Amino acid sequence: MDPSIIEVPKPTNAPCEEPSQDEQWQAIVDAMMQRVRYLLTLKGRPPFGLAGIEMVQRLVDVVTTLELMINHIPDTRLQTLRDGIQLALSQVQHEFSTLSLAAHWLRRIANILDPDLHTERSGDEVKKQLFAFLDSITSHEYDEPFLDSFSAHLLKVSNSYSAGLFHSYDEPDLPRSNNDRESEFRSLNHRLMRTSGQTGAVRRTLQRTGAWELIPRPNSCADTVSAISAVNTADFDLERQRLLQHRQRFRLHSRHNTLVQRQLHQLLDAWLRIAPPLVPCA
Repeated sequence: MDPSIIEVPKPTNAPCEEPSQDEQWQAIVDAMMQRVRYLLTLKGRPPFGLAGIEMVQRLVDVVTTLELMINHIPDTRLQTLRDGIQLALSQVQHEFSTLSLAAHWLRRIANILDPDLHTERSGDEVKKQLFAFLDSITSHEYDEPFLDSFSAHLLKVSNSYSAGLFHSYDEPDLPRSNNDRESEFRSLNHRLMRTSGQTGAVRRTLQRTGAWELIPRPNSCADTVSAISAVNTADFDLERQRLLQHRQRFRLHSRHNTLVQRQLHQLLDAWLRIAPPLVPCA
């Protein structure tokens, strides 16, 4: 188990001792609340991740975990959290179903255009498959006006780009996009975010994070070693603890589904190992 998931914050000068059951209990409850707060900030990821879909899906996972926790120990804080999420989910269920269908259309279009999912096709063949699908969704009458306008928009945009959209299928060595180059920038941003713990990290942020606040800005690795060696050990430990506590706030801030499922399982496992009180919490 990753101990940072349920780490109980302590002052820097606190003695090394095992947290009490109440402290472990509170740490798990706080972690679940932090997860929900983060999910409420999620934005869409065009073109497939329409705004709200991922948030609802991940909140459903949280409710499932909360139900198992409450069945073991009926904590009123978790019950209130679960009831609030369920109420919110019930109010957006119709919109969620509508957006899920729209996202499904986008994935179908992407699958039609993806050359790796099909045998070799000419540009005309791909064009016929795409517009056959678009005709099928635009010819249907929907109860939701948004779906009518969205399907019409997909057809309009596809018609607008069709003149230059399909010729790459007739030239196997012609790149269809510059995604490989764009992925280099995404990889750089990903490394910066993992280093700083915050989105939109820049060089100045990295220089001012953690121990960099205690020393002049180094220009080389040798300067870095020399500067850190000159820092008072107690000051360094204090700053390190402050940084760890700051990063602890973001330990459940992830959109990686496999990682999140593992974290929720760890929280549930830790909760189930806590002995239920003799009298349920009021």
